[in-house]
Amino acid sequence: MIVHGPSSSGTIGVHTGTFISDTKVDISSPQVVTSEKEPPIIKAHGSLMLIAWMTTGSLGMIIARYLKGVAKGKHYFGKDVWFLAHVSLMTLTVAATIIAFILAFSEVGGWSGGAHPVLGCIVMILAFFQPIAAMFRCGPHHHWRFLFNWSHALNAVAIKGLAVAAIFTGLSYFSTSEDSWLLKVMGGFVGWEATLYILLELHMRWKLNGEIKYIMISIFILMELLLLVLFFLGNIAFLVALLVGIGSS
Repeated sequence: MIVHGPSSSGTIGVHTGTFISDTKVDISSPQVVTSEKEPPIIKAHGSLMLIAWMTTGSLGMIIARYLKGVAKGKHYFGKDVWFLAHVSLMTLTVAATIIAFILAFSEVGGWSGGAHPVLGCIVMILAFFQPIAAMFRCGPHHHWRFLFNWSHALNAVAIKGLAVAAIFTGLSYFSTSEDSWLLKVMGGFVGWEATLYILLELHMRWKLNGEIKYIMISIFILMELLLLVLFFLGNIAFLVALLVGIGSS
């Protein structure tokens, strides 16, 4: 196990990089060694959690909050299209989270310590009970419905925030380069999502403004779809970059 970093005029700086060889090394003689790779199961764990909470989960939450009016009036199986899309995406998210959780514990075989497993367990617990609570919600016009709406939304925000923190701490295990590019890409990923969330929120409030009723509703729907496509394209670009980084670690 080697740590390394910069130096200047004989002064050693803070160590910024790490290297773990895949075999024993005789430090008394020069030799070529390769770095130890993360187990494939751990890579699968990281990839699933990344896809779940930075892509499918994000799309599911965006549809539920901002895109209810895109397919207004269209129903399948007695349910609105936005609701079916939301449920489908969030079901995939929870399923991927459960599988990733099982993979990690089956590989490690115990508690590894640190902040990452703590955050992961909290995300797993909250994500597991989110759909269960939704199945027992009261009707849309029930006088206590607002309690479910608020608790469901706040729990989703909490899960999202904790999942992002867990992903950052998890990527630190994969990122062994001096520039920590994986963490920087993840920072850009979060910034991209935050920017699109802000734009969608501003658009929703603009649409609800009574002073602009003369604008056709089709224009609003078109803008919502354009923002969704823009979000998806940027999301996929960041996602692929991180998945490549995880795969090569």
